[in-house]
Amino acid sequence: MPIHPEITDAVASMKMASEDGYLLSGLNGKGNQYGKRSAAIGKRFGRAKTKLGFGRDKVFHSIRKTVATQLEGAGVPENITADILGHEKQTITYGIYSGGTSLEQKTQAILQLSYR
Repeated sequence: MPIHPEITDAVASMKMASEDGYLLSGLNGKGNQYGKRSAAIGKRFGRAKTKLGFGRDKVFHSIRKTVATQLEGAGVPENITADILGHEKQTITYGIYSGGTSLEQKTQAILQLSYR
C-alpha cells in the first residue's frame, strides 16, 4: 500500500520503533481469542481519542469513512477505493476476475487525500 508523502516520516519512525514487526507495535501480537489484533487496536484508539476529548461518535472506522469520503469527492473510482480500504468487490468482473488495482493507481488515489 502506498504511503501518503505527508505521513512518510511518521510511518518510518513507527516501523523503526516496532518491536514485533507490526507498524502498531505492542498490541498483543497474538491478538484476541480469534487471533485478531484489531480488537486491541480499536481499544487503544478508543482510549486515545477519549483522552483527547472526542466523543462516542468518533470511532476507529471514522478514519476509513474520512478516506472514503475524500476519495469519492476526488472522483477516485470505487474499485480503487475498495482496494485501498481492504473491502471486497461485489461484482464478478472485479471481485472474481480482476487481479486488483496497480500500485500506481493506488498511489495516485492516495495523493488525493488531504491531511489539512
